[in-house]
Amino acid sequence: MAGYSGAYYENYTGHNYHDEEKWSLLYERFADHIVEDFSPKTVLDVGCAFGYVVKYLRARGVEAWGIDTSSYAIQHADERIRPFLRVASGCDPLPGDMPQHYDLVLNIEVLEHLTMEDGERVIARLCSYADTVLFSSTGEDIDNPTHLNVQQPEYWSALFAKYGFYKNLLY
Repeated sequence: MAGYSGAYYENYTGHNYHDEEKWSLLYERFADHIVEDFSPKTVLDVGCAFGYVVKYLRARGVEAWGIDTSSYAIQHADERIRPFLRVASGCDPLPGDMPQHYDLVLNIEVLEHLTMEDGERVIARLCSYADTVLFSSTGEDIDNPTHLNVQQPEYWSALFAKYGFYKNLLY
């Protein structure tokens, strides 16, 4: 995903990802649900893009951090949260200046952008960083040229199960 630069974010799913006002309600509600449902003290967002979730979790008192392979995205994050974001790949160990374990790890709509091998590598890392992982990946958007690994939920569930993580059917 290192190639995800301005053009990608300026037309993200047909919208400009720079327009935080457009996205803020979505991410604020998401942060509220995370706090209400999981009560985490620490969160890592793997594939954080501009760090919107990190920003809104921090506003709710959560010690949130984020990584993304796009230096463009990290450079365009709100300067107040940039100290909590790093340019890094989920395939690699976390940067040494970040916490190495969290109450909750997020990986939302990221792994479909990676090869199967890299996706499996990221899942192994996610499972080593926390006891709870909140994960989603489209199982339908095969026409998106950035989607290299669109899979059904059962595929991802089987990979997580290899590390002792099982799908919560109620969530």
